[in-house]
Amino acid sequence: MSSALTEDGSTSEWRRIRARVLAEEPTCRWCGVAASTTADHIVPRAHGGDDRRENLCGACAPCNLARGAGGANAEPSRDW
Repeated sequence: MSSALTEDGSTSEWRRIRARVLAEEPTCRWCGVAASTTADHIVPRAHGGDDRRENLCGACAPCNLARGAGGANAEPSRDW
């Protein structure tokens, strides 16, 4: 499966996917406080993740940046 998010930037398909994720998850999945502004790959693309909805979650920019491409276990600090 090819990604809707390309090296050159987003595509209309990625913008549609991102809008759906943000509408469905308005609160950051990782910190639970901030408003979601990004669609974060749970399993990063660099580790084989894809753009399916099941692999995306709403995240605030700081949490998304903190996770980087560290993988599924690279959650920001939080007591679950």
